[in-house]
Amino acid sequence: MIYIACILLITLFLPNYYNFLWDRKSKDLSGVQLPKLLVYDEVGNSKFLNDLGETIVLDVWTTSCATCIKEFPKFQKVATSYKNHKVKFYSLNFPLRRDTQNYINKFTEQYTFKKLIADRTTVEKLNIKYFPQYIIIKNNKIQYIGSLNINKSSILVHDKKYN
Repeated sequence: MIYIACILLITLFLPNYYNFLWDRKSKDLSGVQLPKLLVYDEVGNSKFLNDLGETIVLDVWTTSCATCIKEFPKFQKVATSYKNHKVKFYSLNFPLRRDTQNYINKFTEQYTFKKLIADRTTVEKLNIKYFPQYIIIKNNKIQYIGSLNINKSSILVHDKKYN
C-alpha cells in the first residue's frame, strides 16, 4: 500500500518538478521582439501572430496534453473577465502530425476565446519545451512565457500592467 502511495505521489508531482527545472534552464525571452510567426485561425486562414493586437495572451497547448485541455475553463474565465480591456485571448495549438482541423476544434468548440493553430517552426522560435504554457505579448514584445503549473496567477500579475 505504501508502494502504491509513493508511485501516486511521484506521478502527481514529478511533472511539475520537470516544468520547474525547464523554466529555470530555459532561455528567457522576456522583452525580446516577437519573431514573424505564421498561424492559422479555426477555418484555416493564415495570419501573422504579430498582427493580432497590441496585447495578447496565448494559452499554448497540444491535443496530447490532458492538463492543457483541463485548463481551458480557467482560461475562458480569465478571458471573459477581461473582455472589456484591450487584451485579446487566444488558444494556440501546436498540432501533432495526426491532428486535423476538425479534431483540434473538438477540444475548443465550446469556448468563446479565439483559437489559433501554429505551424511547426513556431515551437522552435518561441522556445517551447513543454505544454501547457502562457505567452503574454505586448507591442510585439514577449513579456512572459511560463507554465500554468508553476504560477497560476502569472497571467493576472502580468495583465494588471496592461489595463
